[in-house]
Amino acid sequence: MSDEEDIQEVYDETDESENESIPDEDSIEEYCLDPLVDETTEKMEVEKILKSPTFIGDTHPQEKHINYEEVLALCSILRDEKQNIDDPRHRTLPLLTKYEYTRILGVRAGQVEQGASLFIKVPDTLIDSYLIAKEELHQKKLPFIIKRPIPNGTIEYWKLEDLEILV
Repeated sequence: MSDEEDIQEVYDETDESENESIPDEDSIEEYCLDPLVDETTEKMEVEKILKSPTFIGDTHPQEKHINYEEVLALCSILRDEKQNIDDPRHRTLPLLTKYEYTRILGVRAGQVEQGASLFIKVPDTLIDSYLIAKEELHQKKLPFIIKRPIPNGTIEYWKLEDLEILV
């Protein structure tokens, strides 16, 4: 056999295998007319689920938005006579996590870099926005509110001034 015949034989074999994977029109029509596949019923069920009033809230609790006054009310912490936190809305530890610390520093450094006003007095020689943001954070001068999602679907709100910074 010559090289041309080998190539033609391989080409013919691939043509046959490709034709086997393409469904014919009869099988497509059978699927479309199958009584088990009722598109209108499926469509109505999906629309019913999507239009239910609790669908978004149940599946995506982070998409619930509340106004500023409600956030401030949820940030208030009840304390006992020994100044320990005794609040049913605050279950997590009042410690700033390293992830929250990093996020706050990054956001605030970006704000300072863009020309936001500072919350502390800094010497004229200090021009690094990261160091300025770090100092503002350690002095707890930033008016940030931390939003902590809880596994049961609720959310805790903490003022930065109420959290201990251990980092």
